[in-house]
Amino acid sequence: MAPTVTRPTRIDGTRPRVGHAVRSAVMDAHDHASPDPTLSREQHLAALERDALATIELCERTGLGTPVPMCGDWTMADLVWHVGGVYSFFGQVVAGRRTSIEGISRGQRPPDDEVAAWSRSRLADVIEAIRSTPDDVPVWTFGPDQTVNFVHRRMAIETAVHRWDAEHAAGAPMPIDGALASDGLD
Repeated sequence: MAPTVTRPTRIDGTRPRVGHAVRSAVMDAHDHASPDPTLSREQHLAALERDALATIELCERTGLGTPVPMCGDWTMADLVWHVGGVYSFFGQVVAGRRTSIEGISRGQRPPDDEVAAWSRSRLADVIEAIRSTPDDVPVWTFGPDQTVNFVHRRMAIETAVHRWDAEHAAGAPMPIDGALASDGLD
């Protein structure tokens, strides 16, 4: 039986619009979800690595100057810089077991012709940091779960959405994995 999904309600009683990628993923998740939608750490890390590398490779093949309409005025280079910056940020948070974000920086943006390699390196850093840190270690996050568990879960979900953004920009969006999409619903 598929999990029940309730969209959040704002204070004024309205519901936020759900983007196409998320809506498609949720519909797919309803069709393929297991009774317990929570994925394991290794499943999150496998999805993170798979979707990150697919995003970066697609951006390189399509051209780093290609617009990404689902991300405002971003180009593929901007998208790769963003995901690499997120990996850099959370790699530092987890590796340092930081409970505060003071002093954390993703650094200077590399030139566009170096941004893909930079992002791959930051991806390797965050995966290594997560693999070497237990899930229950307290770290800073933007959500109610202030542990490493939140980090690998959110990294996998955000990366899947940005993979879809890149594929949409290239004209070939693929669905987000249904189990991963379900796991992203709180």
